[in-house]
Amino acid sequence: MIRALTLLCILGMSNATYADAKEMISEATKNAISFGKDMLKGLNDGVDEGRKDAEGVDGAVTVTNVEELEQYVKVEVIEVFGEESNTHVTLGFKNQETKPVRIANMDDHRIVLLIDSEGYSQEQSDRSRRQSEFTIPANTGKKHTFMFNIGVDKADKIRLWSKDYDLKGHFREVPQEEGLIQVDA
Repeated sequence: MIRALTLLCILGMSNATYADAKEMISEATKNAISFGKDMLKGLNDGVDEGRKDAEGVDGAVTVTNVEELEQYVKVEVIEVFGEESNTHVTLGFKNQETKPVRIANMDDHRIVLLIDSEGYSQEQSDRSRRQSEFTIPANTGKKHTFMFNIGVDKADKIRLWSKDYDLKGHFREVPQEEGLIQVDA
């Protein structure tokens, strides 16, 4: 309240018109928001660069984008299974390096998406996001399962960063007694 009154006094003393005041406040707000977004992007980029530059105790290479993923790791769809409202997609990550590869930032929103048969995307479930950073040992592979809150019958593709992987042909039939539904794909 005091800030608003102070601003009104300053504007009144400077003979600014209502339109001028509105324009000045609009411009100041736009600049503040732009600055804040740039600052957060800079922080995020700095964390990624710092993680890459500072080799881990285990000597792992850190992957934080699709270009690095394709450089160090071969990704393949292993299987897809699920329930009426959940889909589990298991991917194989084959490390082609002589040192460990750490997959980072997969817990960020919009990095791992399930694309349904109508072209709409679904982010990972919260539980899956908490478990989606992992390290692949040297010269071997690691299977990792991502979970989504969408019916398995709607699953079509999984996207990692900007690369899509087709799920067709990878659906696993699960016995009804396990509580999961079968999908014909």
